[in-house]
Amino acid sequence: MLYKSYLIEQNIKILNKNFILFFGENLGLKNELKKKIKIENKNAEIITFYQEEIVKNNHLLHNEINNISLFESEKIFIIEHANDKIFELIKELSANGPTQKIYIFSDLLDKKSKIRNYFEKSENLGQWLAI
Repeated sequence: MLYKSYLIEQNIKILNKNFILFFGENLGLKNELKKKIKIENKNAEIITFYQEEIVKNNHLLHNEINNISLFESEKIFIIEHANDKIFELIKELSANGPTQKIYIFSDLLDKKSKIRNYFEKSENLGQWLAI
């Protein structure tokens, strides 16, 4: 599902999918959305990873997703600077139907990008383009 930026800015709660890709060149808008996500989910544990960390240790994200916290009821994952290097991991995680929310932030993705095409074709995943 494709979300329009003006709708998300008005109401961040419309992001009802557990797996969402944000991509584009507008860094200010992406940073503003990250702040809104953190404010909206202030009772959740928010864990941020950079793609490089995940590529170096591909069990890192799996371990955090499967690690159940006694203190926090919900975990939200943010993956920064994502591209096609973690496509297989994203495909695997989305196939298992994650119960936690995973927000993936990327720079501008080419139309041929595997990760972009995967989100465009899936009805269970959400995507948003920042222009």
